[in-house]
Amino acid sequence: MKKILLLSLLFIGLISCSSSDDGNKANQITPPSWIQGTWLLEGSPVSSGYKFSSNDFCLIALTSATCHKDTLELYEGSEITTNVTQEISDSNYSIEVTIGSSIQTYNFEKVSNTEIRWLNSPSDSVFTKQ
Repeated sequence: MKKILLLSLLFIGLISCSSSDDGNKANQITPPSWIQGTWLLEGSPVSSGYKFSSNDFCLIALTSATCHKDTLELYEGSEITTNVTQEISDSNYSIEVTIGSSIQTYNFEKVSNTEIRWLNSPSDSVFTKQ
């Protein structure tokens, strides 16, 4: 009887932990430390680029930044589906942000400690760390 009770409690504990953990991880943005910082496009007369923090990813255009964490939080608790998928290595960072039917994908490659390359770009876009 004790074994059945113990197994039942263990099973309930596993179910309750796994479902809440999966939901929280799905929308977390966690860029690797090597890409964290502000990166601007080389040779561009207009400030454009990306800003990465330990828990966010922002697009910089002119003097403003649009951050994905803020956008995801707007839809929290709504019927609109949101998801974040990331692939992280020592020299590559890929992030896909889904909000409803909109999917934005970004792939970056570490060129050096001060340069990254945006691999989705139609041209060879290199960004310099500020």
